[in-house]
Amino acid sequence: MMFRPPPLTRLSTLYRLLGIEPNLDAIIDAFELKLERIDAEGGHFDELEIAGCPALVIYGGQGGPPGWKAEAESITLRSFDFVNRRCFLLLVLALDEHVYALGFGDGHRYIPSHCKDARFGLSLAVRVADTERVRDLVRRRPGQRGRIDSTLSADGLPFWMIPLEQHQEIVSRLGSRTEELNLTAGRNGERRVFVDGGTGLKTRFGSRPESLVGDIREIAATLREKEPLPGLEFIEHVATVRDPALIRSLEDRIDEILSDPEEALGLVELAVPNECLEEWDRARFADIRIGSTTMRVEEVELDPILRRSAVQPAGSRLEALRKGKIRVYKDHGRTEELAHASAVKWIEATVFHGSHRYHLMDGVWLEIDAAYADSHNPLIEDLMTKPGGIELPAWKHGWKERGYLEYVAPSTPGTALLDQKFVFPDTGGRLELCDLLGPDDELIHVKQVKGSDSLSHLFKQALVSARALQTSAEIRTKFVEVVERECQGRTLPQSFVPKKVVFAIRHYSGRPISVESLFPFSKIALADTATRLQDMGIEVQLIFIDTVPD
Repeated sequence: MMFRPPPLTRLSTLYRLLGIEPNLDAIIDAFELKLERIDAEGGHFDELEIAGCPALVIYGGQGGPPGWKAEAESITLRSFDFVNRRCFLLLVLALDEHVYALGFGDGHRYIPSHCKDARFGLSLAVRVADTERVRDLVRRRPGQRGRIDSTLSADGLPFWMIPLEQHQEIVSRLGSRTEELNLTAGRNGERRVFVDGGTGLKTRFGSRPESLVGDIREIAATLREKEPLPGLEFIEHVATVRDPALIRSLEDRIDEILSDPEEALGLVELAVPNECLEEWDRARFADIRIGSTTMRVEEVELDPILRRSAVQPAGSRLEALRKGKIRVYKDHGRTEELAHASAVKWIEATVFHGSHRYHLMDGVWLEIDAAYADSHNPLIEDLMTKPGGIELPAWKHGWKERGYLEYVAPSTPGTALLDQKFVFPDTGGRLELCDLLGPDDELIHVKQVKGSDSLSHLFKQALVSARALQTSAEIRTKFVEVVERECQGRTLPQSFVPKKVVFAIRHYSGRPISVESLFPFSKIALADTATRLQDMGIEVQLIFIDTVPD
């Protein structure tokens, strides 16, 4: 038989590990529990060098019948002598300032989950992706019952064509071709390289010691020297919370929530961890281990996670979730594990701390980067300073929103009350197109706010109403009828489309609002909405309503 040398590259997923010094002793210490498990299972580990870099290689295999054997024998009434051999190898490499891990077979499952840099691959992708040919985009929407949206395109889509709400969604994976990396697989411009970045980075790496090390150094240099591509900067501006005092405060609140499964049901959501997404559709059974008990279930659900969390000692519930594991399997006998992750990565939660909103996602606390949110301040300030704008009276403290609107309409010349005056499309549902109609037919949206969620709803409602009036003759006709019926004979042309949208905001406590005091999420949402409306040819004005005593 003719010997065939292995290919020069191999499709693999590279992980960057945090909290481990780049030396062999530190790597062995970090993998101590994994090495004990591997030794008990008959596996092996060796110390070696890869192109001059200290490394640890962990390897082994397990044999047994395939998971579907019992079901097949039950159906066919025959016995089969089948045996599978599942092998694995994990290479852990200390290279320059960091530690990296590369798995073969099931090797990636032996990486300590808490050590993975959760956004390593994504950080690389946002610097090198071809934004005209995006093949894979996964995003999560905090506060939406663990919702994950995924866009896949075999040939790639322009990024701008993918429906994405920057102020409400957190991108967790991005895949695209690229010519921006000098990797072994694409050297000398021979062909473009595909990169898929999430927690890990999936691409073709060199399969020789020098070429693998060279590829990893190229990736590290790209992360160090390049900024995110224009239009993708927002993906990077989700900051990991690192302040120990703040983390303790957030986790104390989560611990309190987890003490009562009924309360937690409304505040904690089930989510699929990034590292389990690829295998999720194949999962048929699961084991949930939190504390000292393992529950064998057919599918992962929130209820058993909450029940096991609630019985843990106060102050230790989140730590129990971090130490716990949820494993998903292909078969009832649990012989074919598909993926696993720390139990804390299977939940999502949103917690307010003062005026800031934090998200527990994939086991870490995230917040929109304040500096990025503040970069929108000039645009927002411009919405307030244009001449000839609408002026609204002060809000008496103690008034509800409806009371204020009923005061404004008769006391402000040319302004009509349209709050809760709905348009009912023939396709079903209803639309409230504005709260007030201004003297020059401005659509005025008024909101008394406590947090960023209510403002996000306000901005989305304004965008939906403006688009509906621009694109639907039926909506325009019905809105004209509503105005004629509710506004004492006031008429609009049948061709009416809004020329101006006004946002009028007041804090429920009566304290003054400024651009600087807006919630970070709200700044991004407002700037995004204003830009979209302006692209539609609609002027935007922002008003912060003053408060006066009763």
